[in-house]
Amino acid sequence: MTDDLLVEKVREIGSSLGMSPLSLDKAVAKHKDDMRTYYRKLKKRWEIANKHLESEHSKRWFNQESLKSSARHTKEKDENYRRILADRQRLPLSVRLQSAFAKKELLESRLKSPSLDGNVGVNAEGAIGPVGYRADGPPEPPTIDVELHKIVITKHLESIERAIDAYQGLCPAGPLTEKQKDELLWSLAGVPSEVVARDFPELSWGQRSVEIHRGKLAEKKGVVVSPKTGLEKD
Repeated sequence: MTDDLLVEKVREIGSSLGMSPLSLDKAVAKHKDDMRTYYRKLKKRWEIANKHLESEHSKRWFNQESLKSSARHTKEKDENYRRILADRQRLPLSVRLQSAFAKKELLESRLKSPSLDGNVGVNAEGAIGPVGYRADGPPEPPTIDVELHKIVITKHLESIERAIDAYQGLCPAGPLTEKQKDELLWSLAGVPSEVVARDFPELSWGQRSVEIHRGKLAEKKGVVVSPKTGLEKD
């Protein structure tokens, strides 16, 4: 390679590395006696810079693809869940209720099985365990806590049954007696007073009235309860 060609190559590589024309003029003048060595040194810098750019480009591409994949997965998961919800809406309420409690028992029983790990799915609606749970983790896997809902649902079911019984003449129709109200309130121990006031209009009590009645009932029974929950205090 001739000296003129070397200088041309040096200027070309230097320019691609971001060197200004003035800096290139000074470099060419400074290395006029060892231009070939300077060219190899500059070329090496250019190769390293190119590899770095390629690496950064690869990283950006990988990150972008990962984000796209994650977005697609989230979208598919959301769409699948919407389909599950739509399918449930088409089922009779009795079937949905039976299915929900049966699935709860199935999930909890399989989660406790030592022969299964937490990554195996029961069906298309989800994995055996909650997010982050590992079968080789804590000795007692977490449960699906629906006891409060179960109490409320049970009492609503009893109200439905009572209305049907009254229609058949098996029990008196009309609003609850004071005794029936007391019995219903006492059976709702564990249910917050605001939930009782909101979800049981047959009591015709606001939150404060619920708490007052709980206190009076507890006093009659010789126990002390929390007005807000109806649970006995230690």
